[in-house]
Amino acid sequence: MGDQNPVEFKLHGGQKPHSITVGPDGYLYVTTDDRCVVRVHPKNPNTQTSLTADVPLLSAGVLRDPMGAKAIWFASPANTQEYDPIYEFGVAPWEYKKKHDLDPKERAQTITPLRLKVKDNPATYEHRVLFAAPMQKAVGYVKCGSKGANFHNLPRGAGEEKFDTWPWSVAASLSEDKKKFTYWVTGRKWEHVPGNHRSINGVYYFTPGGEKKWDKVDLDKKEQSPVHIITDSKYVWVGTENPNKIVRIDVDDKSTKSTRDDLPGAPRQMIFGVDDCIWVAGKDKIYRFKKDDDITPDDSVKLPEGSEALGLCLGTVDGEPVVWYTNPTGKSIGRYVVPSPPDPPKAGTHAEDTLVESMAPGELCETPLTVRYMTDGNPIPNVPLTCRLIADEATFADGSREYVLHTDNAGRVVLPPVQAGDKAEQVRLEVAYGDTEPPTTATIRVGA
Repeated sequence: MGDQNPVEFKLHGGQKPHSITVGPDGYLYVTTDDRCVVRVHPKNPNTQTSLTADVPLLSAGVLRDPMGAKAIWFASPANTQEYDPIYEFGVAPWEYKKKHDLDPKERAQTITPLRLKVKDNPATYEHRVLFAAPMQKAVGYVKCGSKGANFHNLPRGAGEEKFDTWPWSVAASLSEDKKKFTYWVTGRKWEHVPGNHRSINGVYYFTPGGEKKWDKVDLDKKEQSPVHIITDSKYVWVGTENPNKIVRIDVDDKSTKSTRDDLPGAPRQMIFGVDDCIWVAGKDKIYRFKKDDDITPDDSVKLPEGSEALGLCLGTVDGEPVVWYTNPTGKSIGRYVVPSPPDPPKAGTHAEDTLVESMAPGELCETPLTVRYMTDGNPIPNVPLTCRLIADEATFADGSREYVLHTDNAGRVVLPPVQAGDKAEQVRLEVAYGDTEPPTTATIRVGA
């Protein structure tokens, strides 16, 4: 492929794209403002399918199913609509699965996955999809496998004026034992909804089940407005407007650092790169920053003339690392092949837990393998890892032999359950980030 510069591909139906993700089937899924989700073939992005059945007018933040099911989730922000649920759709085939209702007038834009450990031995996890609910001045989650939403409201009333904010984007840091999490949410001064004006900017945090109540991290300037937020559970990274900055917050002591110079373009969605950098969609280019104390600017990616970037995601095409982005002004998506640096950081997948070594014929193994993706010793969230099962009879529990799973905030992926066949055999599991590395492998013996 070898693209030296970003290459853009028009959406065939003229839809205005919002966000983008790599689905569990390896295809790209693009949310839009036009009653449509577009499925795109990553090797040939001009091969597109407009998915319209049961899709609402507006669809925004999107992610693949956190449990590994053949499904995607997206938020549907109310505007000209009269509702705002979190939607869950199957992708093979495309089918409506569940609608998780919020407030009828909500305007949720972003969602993020969370995986919590609920038991140590055997390792058992609970998966959630987190969202911000600005009209209700709340954040919350949907528990995967259930229906409906759970809310955690920001404080209200007398003496709580510092929480008079418009929650916009949410992330979650994990405790060291992975059993607790902390909400991190950007709160914005907001004057765009009649009767719902908010007066305060800031970054807010809260640990459910903990002793501490909601609290706030102040930014450098009162009018500095935070937009999107991500975390690797060590630091929280925030893009801001007025001025345009990238701010880093220490999860433990809540201290802040920010980029020295203002960005020419307003920062939008952000992702962690496998190069141990922060990648930021911008109105004029895609920015890249080293995760050091100075948040040092690295080589940025110049977009085609007249283009802008809003949504970002990582992927691979023909084994090469790729950053995909959405361009709402051009009604297109873009692809940038990440070049190999002269002195690449040490990065890759390694096995963390091989939880089972043998199975009886016909047995179901719930958690066969846990792997972790690290760059220079740092976990990298949201890396799409290809998980393959090689066997004559055994499959993953849904009958497939290949998944695309994204790493969680601790850089981990737990492979889906394995269903043994009726005969004795050796089952080989392989996990890798495209062809950028040799696969991490494990073998399970079925039968004698």
